[in-house]
Amino acid sequence: MPLTEKELLSFVVENLGDDPTCFQAIAEFARHNDTGALMRFSKQCHNIKLNATGIVYQTIHALLKNGEEGKDYVHQLYAESSESDILRGVYMIGEAFIAFQDFDVERGEPLLRKGVRLCYRTMRIFPFEIIDIGFLMQNAFLLECVNYPITERFPKPSFEIVHRDLYESSPYTVFTLADNVYFRKYFARFAGELREQCGNVNIFLLLVNPDEDVISRAKEYGGMTLASTKYDGDWMPEFCVSSRFMMANDILKSVGGATIFIDIDSTFPQGSSEILSKISQYPLALCDTGELYPLLRIAGGLLAAQPNEKTFSFFDTVSDFMREDFTRSGPIYAFDQMALYRTLCLWKKKGMEVTEINSLIGGDARFPDFFCLKEEDVIPLAARKPLRTNDHYELKGFRPDGRLVFERI
Repeated sequence: MPLTEKELLSFVVENLGDDPTCFQAIAEFARHNDTGALMRFSKQCHNIKLNATGIVYQTIHALLKNGEEGKDYVHQLYAESSESDILRGVYMIGEAFIAFQDFDVERGEPLLRKGVRLCYRTMRIFPFEIIDIGFLMQNAFLLECVNYPITERFPKPSFEIVHRDLYESSPYTVFTLADNVYFRKYFARFAGELREQCGNVNIFLLLVNPDEDVISRAKEYGGMTLASTKYDGDWMPEFCVSSRFMMANDILKSVGGATIFIDIDSTFPQGSSEILSKISQYPLALCDTGELYPLLRIAGGLLAAQPNEKTFSFFDTVSDFMREDFTRSGPIYAFDQMALYRTLCLWKKKGMEVTEINSLIGGDARFPDFFCLKEEDVIPLAARKPLRTNDHYELKGFRPDGRLVFERI
Protein backbone atom coordinates (compact mmCIF):
# COMPACT_ATOMS: atom_id res chain seq x y z
CA MET A 1 0.00 0.00 0.00
CA PRO A 2 1.61 3.33 -1.06
CA LEU A 3 2.08 6.00 1.59
CA THR A 4 -0.16 9.05 1.87
CA GLU A 5 1.35 12.55 1.52
CA LYS A 6 1.52 12.95 5.28
CA GLU A 7 2.99 9.48 5.80
CA LEU A 8 5.54 10.03 3.06
CA LEU A 9 6.73 13.30 4.57
CA SER A 10 7.17 11.62 7.96
CA PHE A 11 8.96 8.71 6.31
CA VAL A 12 11.42 11.02 4.53
CA VAL A 13 12.13 12.98 7.72
CA GLU A 14 12.73 9.74 9.63
CA ASN A 15 15.08 8.41 6.94
CA LEU A 16 17.13 11.55 6.23
CA GLY A 17 20.57 10.55 4.99
CA ASP A 18 19.34 7.34 3.42
CA ASP A 19 18.73 8.80 -0.03
CA PRO A 20 18.07 5.54 -1.94
CA THR A 21 15.34 4.51 0.50
CA CYS A 22 13.73 7.96 0.43
CA PHE A 23 13.85 8.32 -3.35
CA GLN A 24 12.40 4.85 -3.85
CA ALA A 25 9.45 5.69 -1.60
CA ILE A 26 8.87 9.03 -3.33
CA ALA A 27 8.99 7.45 -6.80
CA GLU A 28 6.52 4.79 -5.65
CA PHE A 29 4.26 7.55 -4.29
CA ALA A 30 4.41 9.35 -7.64
CA ARG A 31 3.45 6.20 -9.54
CA HIS A 32 0.27 5.87 -7.46
CA ASN A 33 -0.75 9.54 -7.32
CA ASP A 34 -1.35 12.38 -9.74
CA THR A 35 1.14 15.17 -10.39
CA GLY A 36 -0.71 17.54 -8.07
CA ALA A 37 0.02 15.26 -5.11
CA LEU A 38 3.73 15.13 -5.87
CA MET A 39 3.90 18.90 -6.34
CA ARG A 40 2.15 19.47 -3.01
CA PHE A 41 4.49 17.03 -1.31
CA SER A 42 7.52 18.79 -2.85
CA LYS A 43 6.34 22.16 -1.56
CA GLN A 44 5.89 20.70 1.92
CA CYS A 45 9.50 19.47 1.73
CA HIS A 46 10.59 22.98 0.80
CA ASN A 47 8.58 24.52 3.64
CA ILE A 48 10.34 22.40 6.25
CA LYS A 49 13.71 23.05 4.60
CA LEU A 50 14.29 19.62 3.09
CA ASN A 51 16.16 19.32 -0.20
CA ALA A 52 13.08 19.68 -2.39
CA THR A 53 15.07 20.27 -5.60
CA GLY A 54 17.14 17.13 -5.11
CA ILE A 55 14.06 15.09 -4.19
CA VAL A 56 12.14 16.09 -7.32
CA TYR A 57 15.19 15.69 -9.54
CA GLN A 58 15.78 12.11 -8.39
CA THR A 59 12.08 11.32 -8.69
CA ILE A 60 12.05 12.59 -12.28
CA HIS A 61 15.04 10.34 -13.00
CA ALA A 62 13.20 7.31 -11.65
CA LEU A 63 9.99 8.14 -13.52
CA LEU A 64 11.73 8.59 -16.87
CA LYS A 65 13.20 5.11 -16.55
CA ASN A 66 9.60 3.86 -16.47
CA GLY A 67 8.81 4.29 -20.19
CA GLU A 68 6.05 6.34 -21.79
CA GLU A 69 3.92 6.46 -18.65
CA GLY A 70 6.77 8.10 -16.77
CA LYS A 71 7.38 10.56 -19.60
CA ASP A 72 3.74 11.61 -19.55
CA TYR A 73 3.92 12.20 -15.80
CA VAL A 74 7.11 14.29 -16.01
CA HIS A 75 5.70 16.28 -18.91
CA GLN A 76 2.60 17.01 -16.83
CA LEU A 77 4.75 18.23 -13.93
CA TYR A 78 6.37 20.78 -16.22
CA ALA A 79 3.07 21.77 -17.86
CA GLU A 80 1.40 22.39 -14.49
CA SER A 81 4.25 24.35 -12.93
CA SER A 82 4.31 28.15 -13.14
CA GLU A 83 7.21 30.49 -13.84
CA SER A 84 7.18 31.52 -10.18
CA ASP A 85 7.34 27.94 -8.87
CA ILE A 86 10.43 27.44 -6.71
CA LEU A 87 10.94 24.08 -8.44
CA ARG A 88 10.33 25.35 -11.98
CA GLY A 89 13.97 24.77 -12.94
CA VAL A 90 13.98 21.08 -12.06
CA TYR A 91 10.65 20.52 -13.82
CA MET A 92 12.18 22.22 -16.85
CA ILE A 93 15.19 19.89 -16.73
CA GLY A 94 12.77 16.96 -16.70
CA GLU A 95 11.07 18.30 -19.82
CA ALA A 96 14.50 18.70 -21.43
CA PHE A 97 15.27 15.05 -20.68
CA ILE A 98 12.07 14.05 -22.49
CA ALA A 99 13.15 16.02 -25.54
CA PHE A 100 16.60 14.41 -25.43
CA GLN A 101 15.06 10.94 -25.14
CA ASP A 102 13.19 11.72 -28.36
CA PHE A 103 16.41 13.03 -30.02
CA ASP A 104 14.85 16.51 -30.23
CA VAL A 105 18.01 18.39 -29.31
CA GLU A 106 16.81 21.77 -30.62
CA ARG A 107 13.89 21.74 -28.19
CA GLY A 108 15.83 20.22 -25.31
CA GLU A 109 18.82 22.60 -25.39
CA PRO A 110 17.04 25.84 -24.31
CA LEU A 111 15.00 23.94 -21.71
CA LEU A 112 18.13 22.48 -20.14
CA ARG A 113 20.01 25.79 -20.31
CA LYS A 114 17.23 27.71 -18.58
CA GLY A 115 16.47 24.92 -16.12
CA VAL A 116 20.10 24.69 -15.01
CA ARG A 117 20.28 28.44 -14.50
CA LEU A 118 17.07 28.49 -12.43
CA CYS A 119 18.25 25.57 -10.27
CA TYR A 120 21.64 27.19 -9.74
CA ARG A 121 20.00 30.42 -8.55
CA THR A 122 17.61 28.53 -6.27
CA MET A 123 20.46 26.55 -4.76
CA ARG A 124 22.31 29.76 -3.91
CA ILE A 125 19.29 31.03 -1.93
CA PHE A 126 17.97 27.84 -0.31
CA PRO A 127 19.75 24.81 1.19
CA PHE A 128 19.01 22.74 -1.92
CA GLU A 129 21.35 20.48 -3.83
CA ILE A 130 21.32 18.52 -7.06
CA ILE A 131 24.17 16.07 -6.88
CA ASP A 132 24.55 16.17 -10.69
CA ILE A 133 24.45 19.96 -11.08
CA GLY A 134 28.04 20.18 -12.35
CA PHE A 135 27.41 17.49 -14.94
CA LEU A 136 24.13 19.15 -15.96
CA MET A 137 26.06 22.37 -16.49
CA GLN A 138 28.57 20.59 -18.69
CA ASN A 139 25.75 19.11 -20.78
CA ALA A 140 24.13 22.53 -21.11
CA PHE A 141 27.45 24.14 -22.01
CA LEU A 142 28.25 21.63 -24.74
CA LEU A 143 24.75 21.91 -26.20
CA GLU A 144 24.75 25.70 -26.48
CA CYS A 145 26.18 25.53 -29.99
CA VAL A 146 22.98 23.81 -31.15
CA ASN A 147 21.22 27.18 -31.05
CA TYR A 148 24.29 29.45 -30.80
CA PRO A 149 26.79 28.05 -33.32
CA ILE A 150 30.27 29.53 -33.54
CA THR A 151 32.49 29.77 -36.60
CA GLU A 152 35.85 28.91 -35.02
CA ARG A 153 37.17 25.41 -35.74
CA PHE A 154 40.07 23.38 -34.40
CA PRO A 155 42.30 22.41 -37.35
CA LYS A 156 41.44 18.95 -38.61
CA PRO A 157 44.20 16.54 -37.51
CA SER A 158 45.90 14.13 -39.89
CA PHE A 159 47.95 10.97 -39.56
CA GLU A 160 50.94 9.35 -41.23
CA ILE A 161 51.27 5.62 -41.88
CA VAL A 162 54.46 4.42 -40.19
CA HIS A 163 54.23 0.68 -40.77
CA ARG A 164 51.82 -1.80 -42.36
CA ASP A 165 51.86 -5.60 -42.17
CA LEU A 166 48.36 -7.01 -42.69
CA TYR A 167 46.64 -10.38 -42.53
CA GLU A 168 44.99 -11.11 -45.88
CA SER A 169 42.12 -13.08 -44.33
CA SER A 170 41.04 -10.47 -41.74
CA PRO A 171 37.22 -10.12 -41.83
CA TYR A 172 37.32 -6.55 -40.49
CA THR A 173 39.77 -4.10 -38.90
CA VAL A 174 39.80 -3.04 -35.26
CA PHE A 175 40.90 0.57 -34.77
CA THR A 176 42.26 1.92 -31.51
CA LEU A 177 44.28 4.93 -30.40
CA ALA A 178 46.87 5.53 -27.70
CA ASP A 179 49.48 7.93 -26.45
CA ASN A 180 52.75 6.54 -25.08
CA VAL A 181 51.35 5.99 -21.57
CA TYR A 182 48.23 4.18 -22.74
CA PHE A 183 50.16 2.03 -25.23
CA ARG A 184 52.54 0.78 -22.54
CA LYS A 185 49.70 0.15 -20.10
CA TYR A 186 47.12 -1.51 -22.35
CA PHE A 187 48.21 -2.56 -25.82
CA ALA A 188 49.79 -5.95 -25.11
CA ARG A 189 46.64 -7.06 -23.31
CA PHE A 190 44.37 -5.49 -25.96
CA ALA A 191 46.10 -7.23 -28.88
CA GLY A 192 46.54 -10.53 -27.04
CA GLU A 193 42.89 -10.85 -25.97
CA LEU A 194 41.59 -9.68 -29.35
CA ARG A 195 43.62 -12.29 -31.22
CA GLU A 196 42.75 -15.00 -28.69
CA GLN A 197 39.01 -14.41 -29.10
CA CYS A 198 38.74 -13.21 -32.69
CA GLY A 199 41.68 -14.80 -34.52
CA ASN A 200 43.77 -13.00 -37.11
CA VAL A 201 41.95 -9.68 -37.11
CA ASN A 202 43.86 -6.66 -38.43
CA ILE A 203 44.51 -3.77 -36.04
CA PHE A 204 44.85 -0.11 -37.00
CA LEU A 205 46.78 1.53 -34.17
CA LEU A 206 47.00 5.32 -34.16
CA LEU A 207 49.69 6.67 -31.83
CA VAL A 208 49.71 10.25 -30.56
CA ASN A 209 53.21 11.78 -30.34
CA PRO A 210 54.85 8.32 -30.19
CA ASP A 211 58.43 7.94 -29.00
CA GLU A 212 60.87 5.60 -30.76
CA ASP A 213 60.54 2.87 -28.14
CA VAL A 214 56.76 2.72 -28.56
CA ILE A 215 57.00 2.64 -32.35
CA SER A 216 59.59 -0.14 -32.18
CA ARG A 217 57.44 -2.21 -29.81
CA ALA A 218 54.29 -1.68 -31.90
CA LYS A 219 56.07 -2.91 -35.04
CA GLU A 220 56.61 -6.31 -33.41
CA TYR A 221 52.92 -7.16 -33.86
CA GLY A 222 51.64 -8.78 -37.05
CA GLY A 223 48.41 -7.79 -38.76
CA MET A 224 49.05 -4.13 -38.01
CA THR A 225 48.65 -0.74 -39.57
CA LEU A 226 50.69 1.62 -37.43
CA ALA A 227 50.05 5.34 -37.83
CA SER A 228 51.10 8.45 -35.93
CA THR A 229 49.56 11.86 -35.36
CA LYS A 230 50.80 14.95 -33.54
CA TYR A 231 49.27 17.16 -30.89
CA ASP A 232 51.05 19.93 -29.00
CA GLY A 233 48.14 21.53 -27.11
CA ASP A 234 47.11 21.49 -23.45
CA TRP A 235 44.34 18.90 -23.58
CA MET A 236 45.74 15.48 -24.49
CA PRO A 237 42.76 13.46 -23.08
CA GLU A 238 40.32 15.53 -25.13
CA PHE A 239 42.43 15.11 -28.26
CA CYS A 240 42.68 11.36 -27.78
CA VAL A 241 38.92 10.82 -27.40
CA SER A 242 38.00 13.06 -30.34
CA SER A 243 40.73 12.85 -32.98
CA ARG A 244 39.75 9.34 -34.11
CA PHE A 245 36.33 10.66 -35.08
CA MET A 246 37.68 13.87 -36.59
CA MET A 247 39.80 11.61 -38.83
CA ALA A 248 37.27 8.76 -39.13
CA ASN A 249 36.72 9.20 -42.85
CA ASP A 250 40.45 9.21 -43.57
CA ILE A 251 40.83 6.09 -41.42
CA LEU A 252 37.97 4.32 -43.24
CA LYS A 253 39.43 5.21 -46.62
CA SER A 254 42.85 3.95 -45.53
CA VAL A 255 41.38 0.65 -44.27
CA GLY A 256 39.06 0.28 -47.26
CA GLY A 257 36.57 -1.91 -45.41
CA ALA A 258 34.60 -2.58 -42.23
CA THR A 259 36.23 -0.94 -39.20
CA ILE A 260 35.40 -1.22 -35.52
CA PHE A 261 36.45 1.75 -33.38
CA ILE A 262 37.07 0.69 -29.77
CA ASP A 263 38.93 2.11 -26.77
CA ILE A 264 42.37 0.72 -26.05
CA ASP A 265 41.44 0.08 -22.40
CA SER A 266 39.03 -2.63 -23.53
CA THR A 267 38.83 -6.34 -22.83
CA PHE A 268 37.52 -9.06 -25.12
CA PRO A 269 35.52 -11.68 -23.17
CA GLN A 270 34.08 -14.93 -24.50
CA GLY A 271 31.57 -14.07 -27.22
CA SER A 272 33.48 -11.06 -28.52
CA SER A 273 34.09 -12.64 -31.90
CA GLU A 274 30.38 -13.13 -32.63
CA ILE A 275 29.51 -9.62 -31.50
CA LEU A 276 32.25 -7.82 -33.41
CA SER A 277 31.63 -9.90 -36.50
CA LYS A 278 27.93 -9.04 -36.40
CA ILE A 279 28.27 -5.28 -35.94
CA SER A 280 30.99 -5.09 -38.63
CA GLN A 281 28.39 -6.06 -41.23
CA TYR A 282 26.44 -2.80 -40.88
CA PRO A 283 27.26 0.50 -42.64
CA LEU A 284 27.16 2.37 -39.32
CA ALA A 285 26.48 0.94 -35.86
CA LEU A 286 26.42 2.97 -32.62
CA CYS A 287 25.87 2.19 -28.93
CA ASP A 288 22.68 3.83 -27.67
CA THR A 289 23.05 3.53 -23.90
CA GLY A 290 19.55 4.81 -23.10
CA GLU A 291 21.00 7.33 -20.62
CA LEU A 292 19.01 10.51 -19.90
CA TYR A 293 22.01 12.83 -20.26
CA PRO A 294 22.71 13.59 -23.93
CA LEU A 295 26.45 13.53 -23.18
CA LEU A 296 26.16 9.85 -22.17
CA ARG A 297 23.52 8.73 -24.68
CA ILE A 298 25.86 7.59 -27.47
CA ALA A 299 29.02 5.83 -26.29
CA GLY A 300 32.31 6.80 -27.87
CA GLY A 301 33.99 3.55 -26.80
CA LEU A 302 32.48 1.24 -29.43
CA LEU A 303 31.39 2.05 -32.96
CA ALA A 304 31.40 0.14 -36.26
CA ALA A 305 31.49 1.69 -39.73
CA GLN A 306 32.02 0.90 -43.40
CA PRO A 307 33.36 3.34 -46.00
CA ASN A 308 30.46 4.71 -48.04
CA GLU A 309 29.02 8.13 -48.85
CA LYS A 310 26.39 8.12 -46.09
CA THR A 311 28.96 7.17 -43.46
CA PHE A 312 31.33 9.84 -44.77
CA SER A 313 28.53 12.40 -44.47
CA PHE A 314 27.84 11.30 -40.87
CA PHE A 315 31.46 11.70 -39.80
CA ASP A 316 31.84 15.00 -41.63
CA THR A 317 29.11 16.37 -39.35
CA VAL A 318 30.60 14.72 -36.26
CA SER A 319 33.99 16.22 -37.08
CA ASP A 320 32.52 19.70 -37.56
CA PHE A 321 30.84 19.57 -34.14
CA MET A 322 34.00 18.30 -32.44
CA ARG A 323 36.25 20.85 -34.09
CA GLU A 324 33.86 23.56 -32.92
CA ASP A 325 33.74 22.29 -29.33
CA PHE A 326 37.50 21.83 -29.11
CA THR A 327 37.99 25.59 -29.44
CA ARG A 328 35.75 26.40 -26.48
CA SER A 329 36.84 27.47 -23.00
CA GLY A 330 35.16 25.21 -20.51
CA PRO A 331 34.63 21.60 -19.37
CA ILE A 332 34.56 19.75 -22.70
CA TYR A 333 35.84 16.26 -21.81
CA ALA A 334 33.70 13.58 -23.56
CA PHE A 335 32.58 16.13 -26.16
CA ASP A 336 33.11 13.36 -28.73
CA GLN A 337 30.00 11.64 -27.35
CA MET A 338 27.98 14.85 -27.49
CA ALA A 339 28.98 15.30 -31.14
CA LEU A 340 27.87 11.75 -31.92
CA TYR A 341 24.55 12.39 -30.15
CA ARG A 342 23.95 15.69 -31.95
CA THR A 343 24.72 14.13 -35.32
CA LEU A 344 22.38 11.22 -34.64
CA CYS A 345 19.64 13.74 -33.78
CA LEU A 346 20.08 15.33 -37.21
CA TRP A 347 20.06 11.96 -38.93
CA LYS A 348 16.88 10.81 -37.20
CA LYS A 349 15.23 14.09 -38.12
CA LYS A 350 16.08 13.39 -41.76
CA GLY A 351 14.82 9.81 -41.54
CA MET A 352 18.33 8.37 -41.99
CA GLU A 353 19.05 4.90 -40.59
CA VAL A 354 21.76 3.99 -38.10
CA THR A 355 22.06 0.56 -36.48
CA GLU A 356 21.88 0.69 -32.68
CA ILE A 357 24.14 -2.01 -31.23
CA ASN A 358 22.22 -2.62 -27.99
CA SER A 359 18.97 -3.08 -29.92
CA LEU A 360 20.71 -5.27 -32.48
CA ILE A 361 22.44 -7.64 -30.06
CA GLY A 362 19.74 -7.81 -27.36
CA GLY A 363 20.09 -10.08 -24.34
CA ASP A 364 21.44 -9.13 -20.93
CA ALA A 365 24.79 -7.71 -22.11
CA ARG A 366 25.07 -3.95 -22.48
CA PHE A 367 27.49 -2.26 -24.83
CA PRO A 368 30.13 -0.91 -24.59
CA ASP A 369 30.06 -2.14 -20.95
CA PHE A 370 30.62 -5.69 -22.19
CA PHE A 371 34.11 -4.69 -23.35
CA CYS A 372 35.08 -2.52 -20.36
CA LEU A 373 37.96 -3.59 -18.13
CA LYS A 374 37.42 -3.99 -14.41
CA GLU A 375 38.25 -0.85 -12.47
CA GLU A 376 41.34 -2.34 -10.85
CA ASP A 377 42.81 -3.00 -14.31
CA VAL A 378 42.64 0.59 -15.56
CA ILE A 379 44.65 3.72 -14.85
CA PRO A 380 42.96 5.16 -11.72
CA LEU A 381 40.54 8.03 -12.23
CA ALA A 382 42.55 10.06 -9.71
CA ALA A 383 45.45 10.01 -12.20
CA ARG A 384 43.35 10.69 -15.30
CA LYS A 385 40.93 13.34 -14.05
CA PRO A 386 43.42 16.18 -13.31
CA LEU A 387 44.52 16.15 -16.96
CA ARG A 388 41.02 16.89 -18.28
CA THR A 389 39.50 20.29 -18.98
CA ASN A 390 36.76 19.65 -16.43
CA ASP A 391 39.28 20.04 -13.61
CA HIS A 392 40.69 23.29 -15.00
CA TYR A 393 37.57 25.46 -15.39
CA GLU A 394 35.04 26.84 -12.93
CA LEU A 395 31.73 28.56 -13.51
CA LYS A 396 32.04 32.33 -13.59
CA GLY A 397 28.41 33.17 -14.29
CA PHE A 398 25.65 33.27 -16.88
CA ARG A 399 25.08 35.48 -19.89
CA PRO A 400 21.70 37.23 -20.19
CA ASP A 401 20.47 34.47 -22.52
CA GLY A 402 21.43 31.81 -19.96
CA ARG A 403 24.60 30.56 -21.58
CA LEU A 404 27.30 29.56 -19.11
CA VAL A 405 30.62 31.34 -18.77
CA PHE A 406 33.61 29.34 -17.50
CA GLU A 407 36.99 30.67 -16.41
CA ARG A 408 40.25 28.75 -16.41
CA ILE A 409 41.76 28.25 -12.95
